[in-house]
Amino acid sequence: MWDKRPHFETAPSTATDLHAYNMYVLPDMHGEPRAGGHGNDGKVNPSKYGSIKELDLGLCYETFFSDKDCRHGGRCRWRHAFFRPEERSWISSLGAKGVVDLMEYAWRTPHAPVCSAFDIQRGLAA
Repeated sequence: MWDKRPHFETAPSTATDLHAYNMYVLPDMHGEPRAGGHGNDGKVNPSKYGSIKELDLGLCYETFFSDKDCRHGGRCRWRHAFFRPEERSWISSLGAKGVVDLMEYAWRTPHAPVCSAFDIQRGLAA
């Protein structure tokens, strides 16, 4: 099995543990409830791009994994900004190059999204 741990050590500064912030956002119920009745916070699970919860980019699910505009637009609590070159490279190093391409397509479909309140430097909504 391939060991990703060395790649986790080279994560960009924008990849961080968002657990506490996620608990703050959860009451907003960004999306529809998931199967089993669990809340859906509207964020892409970092495992979708090969990462772990401690290295989360805070990506809006509707912006990066659907062909719809985010229903919250500029008020969204999650990130709409596309990847910086170092983030794209890091995700690709995790073995998720195809996922990066998929997210890039979804990001610009049906058109590029409006900016959200998510601060990629601090990992939370401004």
